Amino acid sequence: MFGADRLMFRSDRPVCLQAGSYAEALNALRGVLDPALSADQRAAVYGLNAIRFYRVTV
Repeated sequence: MFGADRLMFRSDRPVCLQAGSYAEALNALRGVLDPALSADQRAAVYGLNAIRFYRVTV
């Protein structure tokens, strides 16, 4: 098992648009992940982990 510090959000857009809108796909994911994660963990998963992994300067 691994924690939220090793998880990154990504989408399969535009493929996800075959089943609904991008907002619907994102809301479905958030419906599963958000209740299980703290605010800091959500921030990490939805962006900060990618920034750290890819060494992006913001």
